[in-house]
Amino acid sequence: LFPVKAQQERVTTPGTNLIFVAQQSDQWERPRSEFKLVKHLGAGDFGEIWEGLWNNKDKVAIKTFKRGYHFKNEVNALKTLCHKNLIQLYAVCSVGEPVYIVTELMAKGSLLQFLKGPWLTDANFMHIISQVAEGMAHLENKHILHINLGARNVLVGEELLCKIADFGLARILKVSHPSLRQRKYWCPFVPIRWTAPEVLTDDRYTAKSDVWSFGIFMYEVFMLGRTPYPGDNQEVKDKVPSGYRLPKPDDCSPDIYMLMLECWQEEPNRRPSFFDLVEKLTAIQRSLQ
Repeated sequence: LFPVKAQQERVTTPGTNLIFVAQQSDQWERPRSEFKLVKHLGAGDFGEIWEGLWNNKDKVAIKTFKRGYHFKNEVNALKTLCHKNLIQLYAVCSVGEPVYIVTELMAKGSLLQFLKGPWLTDANFMHIISQVAEGMAHLENKHILHINLGARNVLVGEELLCKIADFGLARILKVSHPSLRQRKYWCPFVPIRWTAPEVLTDDRYTAKSDVWSFGIFMYEVFMLGRTPYPGDNQEVKDKVPSGYRLPKPDDCSPDIYMLMLECWQEEPNRRPSFFDLVEKLTAIQRSLQ
């Protein structure tokens, strides 16, 4: 699908005949004429999401952007990523408007909607959160902050394959500067209910801010996609920095709820790493077998 260069990694996308070639050089730009918008899937502040066709045969997802929207940071983050639980970039069309970001298409759509189905079991819940933890561990290893983790931004494919998507707010950290401050031009809104207290009070992001969001994500999964916290956003901004934490979901085991509480430690350095979370979730899964 791409011009062949040295030092490439080939990854076949499950459920398709597409072969992604991870480029060491910047060969992502493709002619707009290769893509066709077929079915509207959704919209947001950034623009729209479409199901599309590549060269009239391969199904892909196409994200289109409104004029003036900052898309380069999302593209730069996606270009560095190749992991089974992260959405895979295929191509970019940045010549002309609207800009296209072309990624793999996940057959079952958003996890937030998928959770409302009646067929999920406790084993399914564990499989979902473990996959997302693995994807986030890869981001952590790459020094990338997602900043917008939630069930709405996880996509589901065949055989309950889950992939983290929507890197519109993602930022790559310098190893020498493992935190950053919110900047209104790249982060005009904050997903309050998924956001760590140090961000709400001090606009300070670190990898441990994503860990907090992962705890909220786990809560979402066990609550079948229900919006976290009662009340409005201002109540959340007032109560969370003061120590309020979400109660244990009825169908959640004590071990998993303890992990949530670890993710919600007030002091960021006391929260586990995603590597630690992967190990702990694996141990819990083994104990349930």
